[in-house]
Amino acid sequence: MRSRRAPFKTLTAPLLLAGLLSSVLPVTAASASPAGTAGAGGPAVMMIKANDLAELPAGLGSWQVVGCGLTARDGWSLPATTRERSTGPCVAGQDRIFTSYASFASAITDRAILSGRTAIFDPETWIYTPKYEVANPVKYEVLAGRLARAHGIHLIYTPQGPPRPLLDAQYRAIAPFASVIELQSQYQQNDPVSFKREVQHDLAIIRAVNPRVEVLAGLATDPGGKPASVSDMVASYTGVASLVEGIQLNLARWRAPRGKGCSSKGCPSIGVRFLSAIGVT
Repeated sequence: MRSRRAPFKTLTAPLLLAGLLSSVLPVTAASASPAGTAGAGGPAVMMIKANDLAELPAGLGSWQVVGCGLTARDGWSLPATTRERSTGPCVAGQDRIFTSYASFASAITDRAILSGRTAIFDPETWIYTPKYEVANPVKYEVLAGRLARAHGIHLIYTPQGPPRPLLDAQYRAIAPFASVIELQSQYQQNDPVSFKREVQHDLAIIRAVNPRVEVLAGLATDPGGKPASVSDMVASYTGVASLVEGIQLNLARWRAPRGKGCSSKGCPSIGVRFLSAIGVT
């Protein structure tokens, strides 16, 4: 079994204190709920976006990473131009999500993020990432990684996604620079055997490049807009719990026309039952 270690083990103690201590502090009421505690069987590292956290009961789970900013808002009902301009509020204990190299570089230039802090880099095929970056994701992910390293910023990376060869290339490119990588494994969670195979495949690629990077398995209550079963989520997680450092949980609804989720607020009840089943309190 892979031993449970403190998150962000690649970082030095001074940087850990300066940049990540706030991530384990209780989240303020403005962002939703104070941190709770993980049970004995719960993940060592837990990551969630602020809008997802807001749907959980107060105090459920100890979330070491809470992403904030534009994509961590319930913003799909806003006009597109409003979404593109708005970044959303971040509060103490949260880490900002950057959806492009351009916005990340701008924040560093403007000193909006400083050495020792943590950034979540989340480029996707959506309106928040420029088309020229979407067309060449590996190039801009490497640029973001180099920029983060040059400025002493700890990078949490979530990849753009399939197809498989592109996803593999992204993992290889970003692994030397990332402190944490979140796997896009949620699309396989309805089949725990395929889920484990996917995670093992990704881990082999990532750790061949950087054996020390923390890896989180991605889970969702409605991946692709299709509500998940608690039993499949639990089986998928337990199958890889000894292989990864933790999880990233998504329980917000998906954007139409794929949006077939539980409600306008996503599937929080599935998330609560899943967390309880794996020992999170």
